Amino acid sequence: MDDISTNPFMSILKTTYTPLYEFIFNDTETQKIIVIPASHSLVGVEITEDFIEVHVLQETAIENHYINLAGQAVEIDGDSVHTSYGFKNDCVCNIIKKDKIIESSKSVKVVVTDSHLLESNSKDIECLLYDFDRDVEKIVDRWSKENKEFHKTFSSDLERFRQTFVIVPGYESETANIISNMVDKSISKLLDDSKEYPRTFKDKIFRIALNYAYSNLHAAIWSYLTTSYSSKDTVIQNRITKLRNELNLNLSLLIFESRHEITKMNILPSAEALRKMENAKVPQEKLEYLDRAILLSNSSSSEDAVSLMILTIVVGGLKNPIAHAAYLDMYLKGRIVGKSESLEVLFSAISFLLN
Repeated sequence: MDDISTNPFMSILKTTYTPLYEFIFNDTETQKIIVIPASHSLVGVEITEDFIEVHVLQETAIENHYINLAGQAVEIDGDSVHTSYGFKNDCVCNIIKKDKIIESSKSVKVVVTDSHLLESNSKDIECLLYDFDRDVEKIVDRWSKENKEFHKTFSSDLERFRQTFVIVPGYESETANIISNMVDKSISKLLDDSKEYPRTFKDKIFRIALNYAYSNLHAAIWSYLTTSYSSKDTVIQNRITKLRNELNLNLSLLIFESRHEITKMNILPSAEALRKMENAKVPQEKLEYLDRAILLSNSSSSEDAVSLMILTIVVGGLKNPIAHAAYLDMYLKGRIVGKSESLEVLFSAISFLLN
């Protein structure tokens, strides 16, 4: 078991970067978690202040989602730590110990991991090192050139779906299952039946292909969603216009029940993230921009996150919010995550604007 007291990461943090060490313990605004890489994983690694800041996480309103002192997103899922947006590498670290450090009667949670967060450890296939949510076309094009059977199956199934699909209102999940099954069938052509693959490896290949499928079919799916939800989205647009015209302290009191003053908030970064979400076609990219919009709002609770999302939608003038939410909901029902707290926040904000 890695000894925290003698770990070089903690030793350098405490002795060389004392102001940062004191900040971690003295800042009471947000709970923090220090990710401590095991000693063996730090051999040959220069432990700089920037390196340390990557491993100091701050809690957000989204459970198990954190943002480090470098402004990058990190997820803790059970016994593993995952890098997310903002990282150039893809890394999953296994947690080998959970503990806390007490300093002057103040405590900070720590997790010891088998590697550091700047190490790329998805080495099964070179193209998994891409920032896949933005490079899905590049990756799938490469797979198609290297595997003609995959290319033939995937491209023909996508075209057949595009020409024949019908989404029945209220049964979008059935369509999501059809797309997922189509992707499963296609990626089976990439894998060797005689070889055992790690689940995380197969899941990532599936996610890449699924994101490509939704991006490829975006025009058709989007046309259906915007048509199906046009009447409700019109109601929301009218409400947004009305609220924007009344955007003053009375609006902050209406939405936040006197808990905030709008003049003390900078909602523009969240509105910009929501605008990028609006323009994205790749669902994982769209979902990450939604996550970012919520993280940037610095909400302190789920209720707070919903209130700030309402204000962000109003300030940013998001168009077709229901269609965007439904598109992400279809994607998540395709056996990826199945649930997103960020999407729940968006749905709650939409419900407020509808009612």
